[in-house]
Amino acid sequence: LTNNNGIATFQVEAGDSKGAGTITATAAAEAGTVTGTLGFQVGETNLRLGYFDENDTFIENQILIEPDATLSAGGNAQLTVALVDADGNIASTEEEIRFSSSCLSAGRALINPDNPVIAVNGEAVTLYTARGCSGLDEITASVVGSTTQAFGSVDVASSATNAISFIDAEPRLIVLKGT
Repeated sequence: LTNNNGIATFQVEAGDSKGAGTITATAAAEAGTVTGTLGFQVGETNLRLGYFDENDTFIENQILIEPDATLSAGGNAQLTVALVDADGNIASTEEEIRFSSSCLSAGRALINPDNPVIAVNGEAVTLYTARGCSGLDEITASVVGSTTQAFGSVDVASSATNAISFIDAEPRLIVLKGT
């Protein structure tokens, strides 16, 4: 059934088997019948998200952010996450990773490639660029279709004024004092 706005909401729960399928919804209205389809994929279960440190130790629930120092205004940082299964083996399926933060949501930072980032061979990498964001930006990486997440933060320095522009003066004459 639909709500007062004509919107029907439903939830699809995945089983234990990997695979894909299609959901088809059909609505009959005065103007005619409308049909829509939605493809879905059930990926690996029990995935963990994190990164591998320099000793190949898996650090769960953390995003690798390089450089780990304060980022200059307009600067870039590489965000990396790795996916492993319950046994610690690198995930064998392609999974979509969504990166989110308050600066990304506000358009004051961007990532390239954009969301969702595809994890290939168990790893997803994107470039974070500060574009007007300053201060601490808390970043969350989530596996699409799962509750699996990893977290990190980028500290972005405030932009510094590097120029001034003359707009107007009254009187219209500007001179150095004493000349």
